[in-house]
Amino acid sequence: MIAGLTPGQVQELNLRCGEDGPVFAAPWEAASFGMVLALYRAGRFEWREWVALLSAEIAAAEPDPTGALYYERWTAALEKLLARLNLLTPGAIAERSEAWRAAYLATPHGREVLLENAGSG
Repeated sequence: MIAGLTPGQVQELNLRCGEDGPVFAAPWEAASFGMVLALYRAGRFEWREWVALLSAEIAAAEPDPTGALYYERWTAALEKLLARLNLLTPGAIAERSEAWRAAYLATPHGREVLLENAGSG
């Protein structure tokens, strides 16, 4: 069980789960998941708000029969939540996303992607 969530809340998320909880394909998926839980636990939003945001994001996106794009939808919903809560503007999110993209492109294969690498392209 995911600490801080009721079984019904976990079921609403329709997560890929293993024996010990959610299964993530990449570290950024776990980070995005953790940010939503941290904001919820801090009382920044009601759970039904999150379910509505995530559901709308999934409904508006192209079909994803394999579920491979679930956390892309999750992250898009998180970005909308951050803007709704006035924690980050869409412009700030776009700037940071571009900085991470630049860091990724500037990082040699097999090395850790660090934001500091963004300027070393």
